[in-house]
Amino acid sequence: VAGPVPVLHSGTAGALVGGASLLTKSPSAYSCAVDHPSTLVLCLSRSAIKLLEAHYPQALIRLQRVVLLQEALNTRRLRLQSRLWLAGGWSGANFDQVTVQTAQLGDRLTVVVDLE
Repeated sequence: VAGPVPVLHSGTAGALVGGASLLTKSPSAYSCAVDHPSTLVLCLSRSAIKLLEAHYPQALIRLQRVVLLQEALNTRRLRLQSRLWLAGGWSGANFDQVTVQTAQLGDRLTVVVDLE
């Protein structure tokens, strides 16, 4: 599995789209899809990130921490989804409690970072 993840499922801290841009402060643009219309989305502009860095560095550090934690969770989720797909789907040999929990993730706060 390669390329961007079109649908992000997040943990209790929410999800950051374009997290690499937040870490490297390089320009980028991302979009995301959510499972339910009631999901909250917060967009942050590049100027907002610069303002955080200048006046509230501790807030920027916390956002970067969420990005680093999220990358590991998304990588694990992709690995489990590919394992499900390779095993033949829900009826395959790898159907277990871990994959059930992975499939049930969703309905979380999504934070979109748009650094253009």
